[in-house]
Amino acid sequence: MKVFDQIDFAEWQKVADKCEYATFFHTPIWSRVFVKTYPKMRIATKKFVFDDGAEIILPLIKIKKIGLFNSYISNAAGTYGGWISEKDLSKKQINEIIKWMNKHLIFFTWRINPFDKKLYDIEIPNARYDFTQYLGLKQGFDSIYKLWAKGHSSAARKARKARKEEIIVKEAKLWEEWKQYFEIYQDSLKRWGDNASSRYPIRLFKNLFQEQSSNIKLWLAYFEKKTIAGALCFYHNHHAVYWHGAALEDYFYKRPSNLLQYEIIKDACDKSYWWYDFNPSGGHEGVIKFKKSFGAVILKSNIFKNNSFL
Repeated sequence: MKVFDQIDFAEWQKVADKCEYATFFHTPIWSRVFVKTYPKMRIATKKFVFDDGAEIILPLIKIKKIGLFNSYISNAAGTYGGWISEKDLSKKQINEIIKWMNKHLIFFTWRINPFDKKLYDIEIPNARYDFTQYLGLKQGFDSIYKLWAKGHSSAARKARKARKEEIIVKEAKLWEEWKQYFEIYQDSLKRWGDNASSRYPIRLFKNLFQEQSSNIKLWLAYFEKKTIAGALCFYHNHHAVYWHGAALEDYFYKRPSNLLQYEIIKDACDKSYWWYDFNPSGGHEGVIKFKKSFGAVILKSNIFKNNSFL
């Protein structure tokens, strides 16, 4: 197995486009946006080439730290990392990559990609249990909607009724609309307080907007021409994921978040995505319950940490 440090973005994107289990988080855009946002981050992605010609891309970000050692993550913001490949990898090849990571990445955090089925049978040491919640979309939207909890489907109906009373859901196209969403996010952060899992600066959202990628969609809900809620979603190959959301508390009674999910999930079904991923919930029980009410099922997505010299 040969390891290469210099990776061309076009080659990286090509592999991501042809890898069935790759997500948006495995594309160069995701790494590029975070490196552009946070000065201490650098792209450190590796390429592995095996004797049978199999080429593997391992998205990596290096974080500069004061002291002797840097740390590595795969991937930014605790999203899915690990390798991607056009070829079907053998168990032996997968174990070789894991062995390399254990040896060469001393301070390393990796959220295991739950959509890589080959990992279901691989024992990965030093991994802490975590999970995501997702919907399989092949059954079609009507079948999915029937599985929603009674209270939730009622809320969705109420939101759809409110939509006729001037609640509008649409995709943000202008930076001014993204700024309005960021203001809602700031308002939500005040409400969440210390319970917030993360706090992202406006420059992260601006960098995402500036990519002008069709795989990045900010969905917004409007009431009386006022932005009252939003959901930031990413799309790649078969995978659609809800990554970030916020809403104004004064408009909770209009159920804008329910309506947003209704429209986003229906759109993903219409566009023939295989999975709609609600993303891990950071242990927040209320968030987990909210996602479960859509009929979302749990899929293991453990977090691997290597913090030793062994």
